[in-house]
Amino acid sequence: MLTSRATLLDTNVLSELLTPKGDPKVLAFVEALANPLVSVVVFHELAYGVEMMPAGIKRARLSAAIETFRNRFLERMVAVDIEIAEIAGRLRAGEARSGFALDAPDAFIAASALTVSAASRHGTSGISNGSGSNW
Repeated sequence: MLTSRATLLDTNVLSELLTPKGDPKVLAFVEALANPLVSVVVFHELAYGVEMMPAGIKRARLSAAIETFRNRFLERMVAVDIEIAEIAGRLRAGEARSGFALDAPDAFIAASALTVSAASRHGTSGISNGSGSNW
């Protein structure tokens, strides 16, 4: 059981930390968190992004940085289980019925946040707890 409010970091937050000239406010935000979590789906999105890059120094640097994040959050990852999978499916269906598109990775991340009762930090714009369609 979590002892303090957890914050589930979205792909955009970790991506910002990977940027050489990343926003110092994002770094400060993450460093100040008592209980940061990361969905395993974030690592899927990061790996996809790196693999789509041409081979070279930048790709190698990002791959190494992602491995560092993986090690940093190894004990703070939220795995996708049947509960998260079903919630993600319901979220996607609900959004589709409302005329919005929610892709599978974002649905899994949102479901992970809901499952662990975490605030989800999406990008650098604010915190969402699953209400609305800003995942």
